[in-house]
Amino acid sequence: MYRLVGASFLYNNKESEIGFALFSKQGANMQFIAETDNYFKILRFVPFIDTDGFAFYPIENGELYIIGQPVPIPSRTAAFGFRTEEANFYIERVDELLLEVDPIFKLSLAAVVGLNFEDVIPILKSASTTSFTDRAAQELWLQIEMESRPASEIYWTSLDHTPALEFQAELDAIDVHDTRDALRWLRIERNFRSVLWTKVWLYARSLLPFSKELRDISAVWLNVIFSDFTAGEALQDVGYLSVLTFVCELSTTIDEFDELYDVVEELHMERPDVMQLLVNSKVSYRNIASSFIDHGNLKAVESADYWARLKGFPKSNSSS
Repeated sequence: MYRLVGASFLYNNKESEIGFALFSKQGANMQFIAETDNYFKILRFVPFIDTDGFAFYPIENGELYIIGQPVPIPSRTAAFGFRTEEANFYIERVDELLLEVDPIFKLSLAAVVGLNFEDVIPILKSASTTSFTDRAAQELWLQIEMESRPASEIYWTSLDHTPALEFQAELDAIDVHDTRDALRWLRIERNFRSVLWTKVWLYARSLLPFSKELRDISAVWLNVIFSDFTAGEALQDVGYLSVLTFVCELSTTIDEFDELYDVVEELHMERPDVMQLLVNSKVSYRNIASSFIDHGNLKAVESADYWARLKGFPKSNSSS
């Protein structure tokens, strides 16, 4: 977790109006800034090293932040509607800002203030005509934005960061303070059988929900730990099934499913409806069906077809 410690503003003849937040981390003697996605949600914290040309304003008793939260936006005054007051960064005078004629600026502002998607649609349309002269490019960009923005908003608003906070004291005791520490700790095989492994994994999973690195570490863990279980015991272990589900969600190639084939085959023999956990998308269905076909396991292919049909996925050509 990172603590908000102040704000920095670019100084070029005069200080810029809008700045960016500065954070500190326990045990580190440097400051950090946040990298964000297009919705100004924090993706990662990176060291702030090149400080020449910036003015700094410290604050006291700043709040703690984790990945996935909206980044605070500081301003020196209320001229643009952003301003700072003690440890709180907040936005006002949004209506006046949205009168600006630049649609790209308005689009960025809409993301910062969390404007409803219905209100963002006309801004998107205006931005498409401003950014592209080709009509086909305009329509393609607009289509992608219209499809991806609601899904992203649903994801971020539903993401539960509780595991990241619930285990913090236990994680601090093993020097796991952020996701980088967590991935390093999870990768060490002598930690695989630690009672803390699934807690560290839950912490990393909640903050790195799409991490291929975490997926690869988890796949290795599944194979190693499976030797400790019977298939029936594995199916009763909530932690094991949670990791298995996560790995299957992020496995998008046949090779990635092949890494788990021995585990999945035994689980399927024990309980065929385990396929419900594995078939999570059209991509995972196609790849897992191909993997079973390559191994000659036609019963598993039939099971995959059954659950894919229930979930509304079209039948894979490879399973025909």
